[in-house]
Amino acid sequence: PLDHQAILITSVWMTDKTQCCPAEVKGICYYSMQDVSLGQFLRDSCFNLSLKCQNPSCKKSVIDHSLSFIHNDGLINISVERMDNPIPTSGLAQKKQQKDAAESSTSTASASNKHQHEESSPDIPDYEPIATWTYCTKCDQVVTPLIFLSKQTWQWSFGKFLEVYFYNRDAIINAPGHRCSCRMQSAPQLFFGCGSLAARFTYEKITPYSVYCRRHLPFDETFHRGHSLQDLEHISTTSSSLFVKYDKQIDAISRETRDLFGSAMNKPEHLQAVLSELNLVSGEVDNASKVLQEKISSVTAKYSKVAAEAAKRGEVRSEYNEALFNFPWYSRRYLFMLASAWNERLSAAGQALSAMKKIQHAGGSGRGDSVGVPVIVGDASAEEVIEGMKRIRMLQDTYSRNYNVAKMTMPRSQKGETGGLFEGNILPD
Repeated sequence: PLDHQAILITSVWMTDKTQCCPAEVKGICYYSMQDVSLGQFLRDSCFNLSLKCQNPSCKKSVIDHSLSFIHNDGLINISVERMDNPIPTSGLAQKKQQKDAAESSTSTASASNKHQHEESSPDIPDYEPIATWTYCTKCDQVVTPLIFLSKQTWQWSFGKFLEVYFYNRDAIINAPGHRCSCRMQSAPQLFFGCGSLAARFTYEKITPYSVYCRRHLPFDETFHRGHSLQDLEHISTTSSSLFVKYDKQIDAISRETRDLFGSAMNKPEHLQAVLSELNLVSGEVDNASKVLQEKISSVTAKYSKVAAEAAKRGEVRSEYNEALFNFPWYSRRYLFMLASAWNERLSAAGQALSAMKKIQHAGGSGRGDSVGVPVIVGDASAEEVIEGMKRIRMLQDTYSRNYNVAKMTMPRSQKGETGGLFEGNILPD
């Protein structure tokens, strides 16, 4: 039974349909230190105009705010407004006056103790009494008479009051004089009044949302198959443009290299080494363009027709889909690795060529049969040429071991275990 003597709610302060403070999740154990009485809540949170908003930048009064309590799929909204006619006084006020007169004849200490006791008792409160009534929105009229809260109602647990409000779905209003039998939870508006202030309680059903974490995401093979084919088409277009740019750049560097053959200041074997490197890169570019386009055409033709027809019959093997989905990634990686290698090799050739141009400009130019000025040993440009030749040979040796452009294969590990990234496991039979 004790498990049902508490309620978990979320409270939110709002002003002008804007959340004024962060929402708070509160657990209320009935008739405990976490709980307050219904009368105390109305007095302290609704009719206390000196109550300040928790947001320091908000200067509005409690009348300009609304307090909402959310539990499960229900929301109770509380707003305070001023009434044109104040609530009339009840017999409780007369009892208070009689009690005050009796206290005046007692001793100071006794009067102080009694006063402290009576401040917490709703039987003889030192504030105006609280009245309640109900207005039905469907019938558009007040359907219950105005009555004042009794001592028992004033001391009722506010947490229990919220529980009854949230879960009392089947109760109806018993007001035959007003011909109203609407549902008590959703149709009416419950009012509590004190002096010239009225607290309006309304209930509405809401749809709570939460974060749901799936264990497995849905996988639409048709969508991913079409997306992979679009990727391949895009890779085919962009790679063709990339290869054309490499061809143009190689041709430009080759022309500049051939122009230096007429100079007596540069060694022909150095110029021939640069041309040889440019020719190797040019051949790799042409070969890579051919291989990549053939692979893309093969994959596109194989999976856009054969696999699509087999998918309708439910005969598509998982390795076919895996190969198709992975192929765009492997293609981009292949282009990135080759482009990085070509950029490095062309950079080495360009640096060597720049050093040769410096030598030509420093010593003059002429025909191959003219008398040349010997290059000074230790000259910075000559050393740059020598370093450029060494770098070209080193890069040739490095990339010849690590790349097989003809078959689009690369070593899988640093131990030299070779295997085709695009062979066998990419295009299954």
